[in-house]
Amino acid sequence: MQQHGSALPARVVAAIHSAPSRAVGVDLLLAALLDASSATGAAVVLPRATEVAVAGESGADLRALLPAPGSAVGSRVVVVALHDDDAASTSGSAGAVALHRSTGPLDAADRAVAEEVAVHARIALAAWAAADDLARGLASRSVIGQAQGILMERFSLDADRAFQVLRRYSQDGNVKLVEVARRVIETGALPTA
Repeated sequence: MQQHGSALPARVVAAIHSAPSRAVGVDLLLAALLDASSATGAAVVLPRATEVAVAGESGADLRALLPAPGSAVGSRVVVVALHDDDAASTSGSAGAVALHRSTGPLDAADRAVAEEVAVHARIALAAWAAADDLARGLASRSVIGQAQGILMERFSLDADRAFQVLRRYSQDGNVKLVEVARRVIETGALPTA
């Protein structure tokens, strides 16, 4: 069995995947791109966002070059999309990592670094998105539970019936359940049409 040699130290990979926030993680990704390559500038383009984080002495130059189509090895810019090879996404919507070298071309080793960091970026971004979704879900659940409690107290309902009332108002008004719950908490009464 052939073992894959990593361009990134294990401690760097561990730090990326255990970063407490997306911002810290992106900073670590940028540092990894610059440390492991011959690039003078690096960028991380976040998926479905116009946000581009850049670093290095030629980071500003790279930001200006990113709207151009992906570059091949041997040029001064290497862009690697964050999506799986099977996905039919463009690097703009799926995100990307990019390297820039102000003097001389980047080589195959630089592209390998960009590809490896792209894999770690894709995994880390998915984990941060899942954590954000979980936090939003827990916050929504708390709001809905508070609204249920208000309805149970005001109208002598059990928990299931209070939830059904919230759900019915949500469906009838075409309003998210959590928004109906927020209105109940704010007013202490069921929302009006």
